[in-house]
Order: sequence, then structure tokens, then C-alpha cells
Amino acid sequence: MIYCVSLLLENKQADVSREVFLYIAKVSCGAVAEYREQLKMLICQAFQKGFSLFEIVRITGARNPNFAYNALRNEKLFPRMARGKPKRTALLDTKIENIFLEKGFTFAKWANMWKFSQDDVARALSAENDENSAFQDIYAAFQRDFPDHFTRLFTHSALNRRETIRLQRGVVPKLESLVVLLRYDEDFNQFTATFTTLPSMEGQGQTWAAAITDLEKIWWVHKAITRLNLALYPKQAAASFSERQATGGHIDCSRG
Repeated sequence: MIYCVSLLLENKQADVSREVFLYIAKVSCGAVAEYREQLKMLICQAFQKGFSLFEIVRITGARNPNFAYNALRNEKLFPRMARGKPKRTALLDTKIENIFLEKGFTFAKWANMWKFSQDDVARALSAENDENSAFQDIYAAFQRDFPDHFTRLFTHSALNRRETIRLQRGVVPKLESLVVLLRYDEDFNQFTATFTTLPSMEGQGQTWAAAITDLEKIWWVHKAITRLNLALYPKQAAASFSERQATGGHIDCSRG
């Protein structure tokens, strides 16, 4: 949500009203697509460097795994599933299935991404402990992706002492603290919206609302890009973050 806005209107005939400002359009033809492509590229890099899908989801702060999953699937970075509805293993415990549903994913997709047999995963996660040597890879993967659920299932497991990848907060300023500049670009016949401290981040639209909406969408993608860069290239990203703090500029997410 934008709290403080400063306006630079170069088109004197632009019809500006408080109602237009307060209305946030659902449809925007702006610049966010370019940022999403950059995020997709980083997601694929992270997966290829050994991060799992749900570790990437936690790093970026995504609400569900769909965007990351589709980015990886489109690049064929894991085996494709057979067409049609996957056959449900009869061994699957309902409480295990519900864990995946809670995460907005499916048991079959998870097993496929890790190249596990669904029956083996069902047997492993339904066991009383994680001591079966044949299922250690399954336990390790499940603990990485769902550490809190793993702890509840296997309270005394040594895997609970492993370091867990979690969401890092505070890596970018809060959206509420940023000031927005709105400008009408007569050359392109559209509005542009920028943050005063992040001038290279520009939302675009045919209306005020569309430009602000586009900028806000870019902001959320920018946050995910920044977090992934910190995970992939901690030294470079940390140096860039310090530079942004000192200059008021933004992290150059193309580094690394």
C-alpha cells in the first residue's frame, strides 16, 4: 500500500482526481513482466545449484510454489509427469497428503521432483521413526522442504538439528516507507511511477492506478530477486545491499 505520493505532472491536461488515485486497477500493461523473467532465471539457477523447490519458495517469500514450479518445469529441470491425473498410492496416509495440500502442492509432484517412488515416500513418512536406512534420502528431502512438519512427525530425529533455509526479513525497505513519484510521459502517452530512492524501478500504465499497480507488482518481484541473490551470491549481494543503503539506490540484481 502506498502511503505518501508526490506528483510530477508534465501533461497539464491530465485529469487528476483523488478517486483515480485511490482506485487500483487489476489489469496493467506495464513493465513487471521483465522482472518476472529475471526472477524465473534466478529460480532456475538456484535449483541447479542445489536448492530445492520449497527452499526457493521460502527464500523468495512466495505464498505458494506455483510460479517457481512452472519456471522449473518449463526449463525441463526435473522429469515430466505422465499426462492425466496421477494415480494415488493406496499407502498414502491422509495426514501426509494434507501437508502437501496445505502447501498448495501435490504429493505426486513432490515425489516426482525428487525422483522418489510414491510408495516409498508413503511408507517412509508413515513410519514411527526415521531410522530405516533405505529411506534416508526421503527423510532428508522432506526435512529440507517441510522442516516444521518433519519435526512434528519425527520429534527425536537427528535431522531436526540441521540448519534450515528460511525467509530472511529486512533485506529491503518496507513498502510503506517509500515515496512514489508519478509522471505523465507525453512521448509514450502513459503514466510512469517510480520510488524516489529506487529511480530505476519504474511502473507503467495508461492510468495513475495502472502505473502504481505495476510498480507495486515490480516491488514484490524485486524483493524475491533480492532474496534469491543473497542466497546464491551472499558476498556480492551483501556488498550491493550495503552500497544501496549508503547511496539510496537499489540493489543491482543483474550482478553475479
